[in-house]
Amino acid sequence: MTDDYPVLDQQTVLDRLYPERTSVFKVEEQLHPWRARYSQSFQEPLLRIWDRVSGSNPTKDGRMISRAPEMRLDNAEARQASLAKHLDHSDWTPGPYISFTTSPAMIETLVRMRVDKRGAQTLTVIDPNIRIRNGLPVLDLAAEMDYYNIPDPYGKSKEYYLNHHVCLWQVTKAEIVDHWDWASLAGNEYWYQEISIPAFETFAARKRVPDNGNSLATELGAVESADENMDDLQIALDKLFVNEVLDDSDDSDRPDAAFGYHLEGEYDWDSDDSAAEANAADDIIKIIEGDW
Repeated sequence: MTDDYPVLDQQTVLDRLYPERTSVFKVEEQLHPWRARYSQSFQEPLLRIWDRVSGSNPTKDGRMISRAPEMRLDNAEARQASLAKHLDHSDWTPGPYISFTTSPAMIETLVRMRVDKRGAQTLTVIDPNIRIRNGLPVLDLAAEMDYYNIPDPYGKSKEYYLNHHVCLWQVTKAEIVDHWDWASLAGNEYWYQEISIPAFETFAARKRVPDNGNSLATELGAVESADENMDDLQIALDKLFVNEVLDDSDDSDRPDAAFGYHLEGEYDWDSDDSAAEANAADDIIKIIEGDW
């Protein structure tokens, strides 16, 4: 049961991004951080369209959980392999990613492709800034393809992955703005501007620290400064992590401590036959949606 997984928090994120075994060398999370960066910000919400056969649908407690909700992503091999599978619409191996887009046009395209054969569609809107403030990662898929040298499996120069972001492991209730039946939006060609954006802005305003008389410019400047300081703090914590590793490597009771971190060769993932069967006809859909 997906409800049985603990609510994702920042400490769990760090535990899964750093290796279980210590190393005297820099680890992947230090070389290419996936943890939330407090200076990262979005001007628009993240959008996801889903239906009865999609993966990662909302649970009874309001979360959205990936099909590999505890997968470790602490080395380059695990990241590259899992991303490549996520990009391949023919590979339905459970992964740790939940796909979103910032493009309302992509949502409309997916609805047109799905609705006749998969029935009623639901739109979910989340606030990525709240997610980041809670220490939960949001990745730009096209940027990660570049970094890990993952080719576009469809030869479209990443056309299908523009505006495509992924959330790791789960989306918590705290960051979800709302859900809408697509049928209630379909009659309004300005659904994004008139419904989704106002809901996103209202949600963000409720989460914002109350104004104590400072001007908006001053407040934003303070937030930007605080964000930069938090990133500096993360860098300092990385350095502390390395120092602790060096200390651990001298521990004679831990003979493996100084010999690098464990590289996961393979993962004991369960197959998802029902998802594969239900989506067998969706050749192009998974190009953008992954485990949608």
